Amino acid sequence: MISQILLSLVLLPLVALFILLFIESKRERLISSLVLISTITGLFMSLLAFLYWMLGEGKPIYHKVGSIYSHHDFDFIFGFYYDLNSGVFLLLGALLFFVVALFSKFYMHREEGFKRYFFAFLFFMTGYNIAVLSGNFESFFVGWEIIGISSFLLIAFYRDRILPVRNGFKVLSFYRLGDIFLIMALFLCHHLWHRNIQFDELTQENIVGSLSSSQESLLLWLSLFIVLAALIKSAQFPFSSWLPRAMEGPSSSSSIFYGSLAVHLGIFLLLRTFPLWSHDYFIRGLLVAVGLISAISGTLISRVQSGVKSQLAYSTVVQIGFMLMELGFGLNGFVLFHVVGHSFLRAYQFLVSPSVLSYLSHHMIFHFKPRVKVLRSNFLERIHSAIYLFSIKEFGLDYFMYRFLWTPFKRLGTFIQLKFQFLSISVLVLFCSLIMLRNFVSQSYVLMIDHQLPLWSAGVGLIIVLTAFSSAGRPLDQWLKICLSQVFTVFALSYNKPLGLTQLFLYLAGLMLAGTLGYVCLVRVERKEKSLGMNKYHGHVYEYRKHALFFLLACLGFAGFPITTTFIGIDLFLTYIHYHEWLMLTFLCLNYLFLELALIRIYIRVFLGPHIKQYHPIAFRAS
Repeated sequence: MISQILLSLVLLPLVALFILLFIESKRERLISSLVLISTITGLFMSLLAFLYWMLGEGKPIYHKVGSIYSHHDFDFIFGFYYDLNSGVFLLLGALLFFVVALFSKFYMHREEGFKRYFFAFLFFMTGYNIAVLSGNFESFFVGWEIIGISSFLLIAFYRDRILPVRNGFKVLSFYRLGDIFLIMALFLCHHLWHRNIQFDELTQENIVGSLSSSQESLLLWLSLFIVLAALIKSAQFPFSSWLPRAMEGPSSSSSIFYGSLAVHLGIFLLLRTFPLWSHDYFIRGLLVAVGLISAISGTLISRVQSGVKSQLAYSTVVQIGFMLMELGFGLNGFVLFHVVGHSFLRAYQFLVSPSVLSYLSHHMIFHFKPRVKVLRSNFLERIHSAIYLFSIKEFGLDYFMYRFLWTPFKRLGTFIQLKFQFLSISVLVLFCSLIMLRNFVSQSYVLMIDHQLPLWSAGVGLIIVLTAFSSAGRPLDQWLKICLSQVFTVFALSYNKPLGLTQLFLYLAGLMLAGTLGYVCLVRVERKEKSLGMNKYHGHVYEYRKHALFFLLACLGFAGFPITTTFIGIDLFLTYIHYHEWLMLTFLCLNYLFLELALIRIYIRVFLGPHIKQYHPIAFRAS
């Protein structure tokens, strides 16, 4: 019975999404009623599942829904795993979904994007339920990705303003970085156990104990990748700077998505994978240290924030830092209690933040009295001033991430962009020469060439993606570069290990469909708008709503969004890379990282932001 209940919790928001597509945007009452019915039903089913589990034996339940794709030792299984962690997070999410949906019915009244907001709301609800109920890493990654895209859509909800669009892209870039670490964790899981591990198997002692001493280093790297993915998702040090930028969306979305549920998904990942890293005291110490640093830095930064949402965002960072410390000490039960209490508190605070802001504005106007402070030139005052300045600048975290993470790749792409024509010709000549050379050299040289070709091809694909990521030219040219980069990527993967026609078809079918759809959308917009460049925001979603929608779908399909054939192909291809091929794995992961960022960058520059024409309302540059 409980398996049917869990399946209904995943299908419920999907059915509501499908019905919402056929409802007119102006029918607010019908839209809000549909969402409220789905959230009330979800709350009832979550409570029923929890009671059924509690009244039963209270043991973890695993249910296999089915196998999406199987090939040799690769099996993409979609299943559910229900235990205390799943029950608490699922019931918590269902209750908050209902409260925020009821609040948003009135808060979002007469908003231009009323339907679009609730579409992203249901989309997030789908991803959250999949992630919480997932039975393995693959299905968890599906929900993880859906949450990332829906968060971007909600942050950039006010799409006619530059600042929400920029911050949405910034948050997406951090999310994508976390995705890469989780993909590498999936890769190591496959090479450690040579199959897809289910979460119910992690509680078995022989899973970790059966590993040889030579595999302990891989297990350490697996634990480290999981921790890094969790730290990014939960906005912990040094990745804390994205959370205040995520508050550009409506207050109702901030309350549930970034203040209560999405940021706790990293904690849920650590709870779910606790048997993998609990035996390693280095990982435990790392969690305690990062949690302590996040708590201290978040406290100092929150004290100097002028905005209510920013204060609440860094207060969230502080509390999650405490949760990390509790996990490091093994207090899993206390962590669950902490998550529930903190989620309800933050949801309430974010929902009342507009009223608090209005009260504070009135108080500042009529009752403000400047505080007189006498400056003293002693050592303690200097320390206090230094900490104050560091806190205002957020300890340089935003600058640090931009300067040392994104800027080097941008500069590399810009440099190569000037030499792209020469590079492309040289690469094609080199590849043709090497392939022809195989027929005239000895067998030893043939093996050496075959060994190096996949690595070079993956590197060239990465270079082309970087040029598309950093270029300010025509969007259509950048789209063609992205398509060309994937040609080299497919060549690298297929040449590294012989693939069957089925595997190649899964990946290429998604690429060809998404590539053609995106190309057609850009060509049609360019025919009507003569000047399109990546150096500014055009805001063409005003006039080309359908083109913007289909182009976004093309971007998601090209980037391997779950559960497209491209996504299955990426997951399948990673199993064909040997664990010792770290350089090639790094090239491919960086390729997938900047691939999605380059695609979404084209989307926001062409379709989002203030409209360039004057007969549309022009939004302020800042929120």
